Amino acid sequence: MRLRVFSDLHLEFGPFVPPAVEADVVVLAGDTHLGTKGVAWARQAFADVPVIYVLGNHEYYGHAIPRLVDQLRHEAAGSNVHVLERDVLTIEGVRFAGATLWTDMALGGDLRLGMDAAGAHMSDFRMIRVSPRYRRLEPADAVGFHQRTRAWLEEVLTEPPRVHVVVTHHAPLPASLDPAHAGAPARAAYASNLRALIERTQPSLWVHGHVHHARDHHVGATRILCNPRGYPRERYEGFRPDLVVEVPSL
Repeated sequence: MRLRVFSDLHLEFGPFVPPAVEADVVVLAGDTHLGTKGVAWARQAFADVPVIYVLGNHEYYGHAIPRLVDQLRHEAAGSNVHVLERDVLTIEGVRFAGATLWTDMALGGDLRLGMDAAGAHMSDFRMIRVSPRYRRLEPADAVGFHQRTRAWLEEVLTEPPRVHVVVTHHAPLPASLDPAHAGAPARAAYASNLRALIERTQPSLWVHGHVHHARDHHVGATRILCNPRGYPRERYEGFRPDLVVEVPSL
């Protein structure tokens, strides 16, 4: 199966017209557009192929967790776009597992320091609300979301049938961080260390976003891939708008 892989298109900052490239499935690994706008865009931009759509943190800006997930699913209902938030979907024999993931805030070894740094440096905790009370998102909420998603991943990756492709927004490994920012105080809000899970379960491909730094590396037989467009001001040249990757089906 041929997959087109994108993340962090950030259409709220400017348009993107994907080049015409043949593929079987499109994967959007978060931060496509604010709110429900990314689903509407994906339905038009990739009208002829199935789209795997995972929310990033920026989708939630100006919106509430988990209410926005329901709104996106409603927007995508009956279309070629499949919104995955702790969901598994099989397309032509290939099983996709998708979720935002968030992080455990413990990448530097100090949970409290990680949460304090994230709260001080990340706009998430000013821009995102938690329903039903519509209070501001807090770092402890993100840790809780991560823990629930991690437990779900442990279940779906361990039990048959096999999951071939995992799609998350947040990075599953510190190796996915941009080396230039690997020591940044808020790095714990970008990645967690799921190496043991990956080594034990060996999905064929793990697609993520969030880091705005193209990554393509392996943990055993698992390919870890990030193909982010990023912000226009970053002028980052690693993004490949025509990238196609192949994964084996059953």
